[in-house]
Amino acid sequence: MKLNDISKQLSSSLEARMLLKHVAGLSDADLIGSNEIDLSPQQQSRLDGFIEERLQGRPISKIIGMKEFYGRDFIVSDDVLDPRPDSEILIEAVLKHVSSSNKLGSDIAILDLGTGSGCLILTLLVELPNADGVGTDISDKAMAIANKNAEKHGLTGRAQFIKSDWFENVTGQFDVILSNPPYIETDVIPLLDKSVRAFDPILALDGGADGLLPYKMILPQVKWSLKPGGMIAMEHGHDQCGRIKRLIEKEGFDQIRAHQDLGGKDRVLTAIHT
Repeated sequence: MKLNDISKQLSSSLEARMLLKHVAGLSDADLIGSNEIDLSPQQQSRLDGFIEERLQGRPISKIIGMKEFYGRDFIVSDDVLDPRPDSEILIEAVLKHVSSSNKLGSDIAILDLGTGSGCLILTLLVELPNADGVGTDISDKAMAIANKNAEKHGLTGRAQFIKSDWFENVTGQFDVILSNPPYIETDVIPLLDKSVRAFDPILALDGGADGLLPYKMILPQVKWSLKPGGMIAMEHGHDQCGRIKRLIEKEGFDQIRAHQDLGGKDRVLTAIHT
């Protein structure tokens, strides 16, 4: 099979390389200077099937079962939201807070509400060796993926995943509470790109009529689980910052700050529990 032929079918040399690597068990180094790769009949059949799936709109990440986030690979499936580059802004905000609050040498407890693949909490645990974390989700299938990712990154001893509807089964207090909750308005979901609406779980997308339902449920309960001086960090839609900021202000948080995504749009809000 010629790499160029796959690239023409997919209109992407990068996607062609990703599929070929996955099917044939190759590395980037194996493909350097190579255009033609010998495949077994079984491998060719798998590749043909994957190409057809991609042409039907299925994301590469869902086909190969892996997506990169913050420089690391995470297992994904149709049961979890794909990690996205904009969510790295949330990671940066938490790391900056931990550094500025002189907690780098202290034990840190982190709670991730609606953990999905676990990419957020697990990335923070890798970056903060003195931290332990709890991730919650209402999906058993999502928690299974999160546990696989914890094992993949050697974090099973520091990460716990529990089934919980937001704070329902959460106990204890935390230094950081973070969440990337569903925030798409229900009526907008049918208008999303097929790669999102058809292959990401609806539970991870639908934020209710105004997209703010999860925030309205989470924010009134945060202070019960957040230590004084602790930080809440929440991702949101690009046009929701002002409305969510007012919800945060209503709960009496201090030092509310907006953080911009790669496109310069407000994407993450952080606040401190005083």
